Amino acid sequence: MKSINNITIHKIARFFFFLLVTLVSILFTSCSCEKVNAFTKIDNLNKLSEIFGNFLTPLFALIGILVAIPILRKKLIENHITTKLNEIQSANTEIQSYNQQLLDKYLPQTYSNEYLNKQDIENILSDLQQGFSIAQKASGDITTIMFYLKMTIQNIIKNFDTYTKSHFFITRSFLGFIIESLELSNFYASQVVQIPKSSATTQSPIITKTLHNFVTHSTISKYKHFNMGVINDPNSTHFTFFSDFANKTNCSALLRSAFQIYWSPNAIAKLLYLRKLYAPSVISMEVPDGYDPFLGRESYDMFLIGFSTSNRLSNDPNAPTKIVKLIYSNPDDVSRFVSGLTVDNKITKQFKDKWLPDTGFQLTKTESMSHTILETVELTFDRAYLEKMFECNKRKIKRKLKNILQDK
Repeated sequence: MKSINNITIHKIARFFFFLLVTLVSILFTSCSCEKVNAFTKIDNLNKLSEIFGNFLTPLFALIGILVAIPILRKKLIENHITTKLNEIQSANTEIQSYNQQLLDKYLPQTYSNEYLNKQDIENILSDLQQGFSIAQKASGDITTIMFYLKMTIQNIIKNFDTYTKSHFFITRSFLGFIIESLELSNFYASQVVQIPKSSATTQSPIITKTLHNFVTHSTISKYKHFNMGVINDPNSTHFTFFSDFANKTNCSALLRSAFQIYWSPNAIAKLLYLRKLYAPSVISMEVPDGYDPFLGRESYDMFLIGFSTSNRLSNDPNAPTKIVKLIYSNPDDVSRFVSGLTVDNKITKQFKDKWLPDTGFQLTKTESMSHTILETVELTFDRAYLEKMFECNKRKIKRKLKNILQDK
């Protein structure tokens, strides 16, 4: 829009300048002619003055309009931003009040370990969907947290019947996870709404460059410093917090459902880094014949969706007393392969570290392996081994985490 206005102004200015120069040249020529008497010269000068008056008035008016257009446009944008900021502040207050009602409702239920059935979780989803609806006009931080909650519970309900064949949802951990997330949402709601540093806009493409020249309306205008809606970034602080809340539950079904939002192992990798532990965020095994036509795969990949640390009592003096349980899963609900690979410990014997291939990490060091829920296994390691792997590969891990942000 800015470039079009500039081009228009330049064209109009050139036209009027050329016309003005032409008129002045003609009149001065006629005035300077020797054969023209004094009365004729005076008459010509009067005409020249009259033409200038008639010519300059609309010219200045036009220039004034052209100058006012960008000023008016900027003012309209600023008014729009002001309106949005007021709406955000109002919505933040509304969602904070609504979340508090949910907190008051859920907190007493965490005082005991009761089983949640499918209807219970569907009722929770209904509450969260209403909250997400209110959050549509709130700040992006709040919208994002409510979106994560809604998507996670939807993913749980989708596979609820399969999960509950070997797993139960308990009020204390399940609702505790929701409470922590709602409290984070309320934390953001209590902060000052961020005011953009300028009202500048930018053109953003909505289609791939390959097709850009073959379609119309391929860009949209966005505020350069004013983001609204869900922050769609698996590397954000929001998703790292959310993944940490989910990880505390030690609930494989909940962890798998949260992971399915982005299919990104980076948040869990950061949580391991925080605890000075290392385990592969992605483990993989190549398909024996190079390609599996039935599943459409060249490799079988499993992602680290969560972990837990604990102490263990054992009669064996050589058994580790501090252990870490790593939860690996194939998040694809359609293309399934894990159950067929747990036989003969194929996962620990044939899978390799795909996230950082040169760490020297050995899955054969696992103390035990068990199948938990759909497409998910739990591997138990001596904590000392994961601490050793961290110390040996600390620089590589740090570089990897930095490169993930740079490659966005």
